[in-house]
Amino acid sequence: MEKELYFTEFCVYKGEVASNFLFKPTGYGPMSHGSAAPPPHHYDVIIQQEIDAYQGAFISPDPSWPVDVRVFLVHLNEHLFDAGLTIGALERRCGLRGHDISTRFAAYMKMLPGTYRLKHRMELAKRLLKHERLKPVLIYQVVLAVGYERHDVFSRVFKRQVGCSPSQYRAY
Repeated sequence: MEKELYFTEFCVYKGEVASNFLFKPTGYGPMSHGSAAPPPHHYDVIIQQEIDAYQGAFISPDPSWPVDVRVFLVHLNEHLFDAGLTIGALERRCGLRGHDISTRFAAYMKMLPGTYRLKHRMELAKRLLKHERLKPVLIYQVVLAVGYERHDVFSRVFKRQVGCSPSQYRAY
């Protein structure tokens, strides 16, 4: 059983990803006919730069808003793309009670916290899927980057929100 090593974190066995590593081997590694391999984590760096740029564009909460709403919005923005972090867990982290803060958040943001998170996750996913330098990245890398743990769940939500599958969106 020979493995072809592309990066220290990326192994392929008979064309299959041999763990939960995320990059396609296309054009890199020993089969690339002499082309230089990108530095390790090349796509991770691009994805993180896109996440940082996206989050950097968030507006600050209005100082006239109640402190609990401002604190919750700041924490929500910081953790929008954290997989497995529920809105309820975030409320507890902020020391706030569930229904009350969600209602107050909606009064100022005009949407519930879950809707806000979903909107931003889908917007970032669309941005990453269309990014020219991320074309070789598997869609699963985008799934993880925007805070989903399962590709099938992400695909279902993406199709419901955007109107097409992630691969169709990327292709057009």
